[in-house]
Amino acid sequence: GIPVLEALRSGIPVAVANSSSLTEVGGDAVLYFNNQEELTELLKNAHQTTISVDKVQTQLAKFSPQALIAQLMGIYK
Repeated sequence: GIPVLEALRSGIPVAVANSSSLTEVGGDAVLYFNNQEELTELLKNAHQTTISVDKVQTQLAKFSPQALIAQLMGIYK
């Protein structure tokens, strides 16, 4: 998941397989594909696809140091 978060933080569009564990990391801020044909279409149309900055910021906030510390402290309690 770290490469996905790094790409989002850098403003790089991200596409991940819909069947992977990366759906949790990507949330609404990435593009998903189910098979090779869908990936091909995503890549062909990438210049026309946009994801709002708000969605990206919201997703990144879930993995901020503060959010991760709060989750970890919740586990210890």
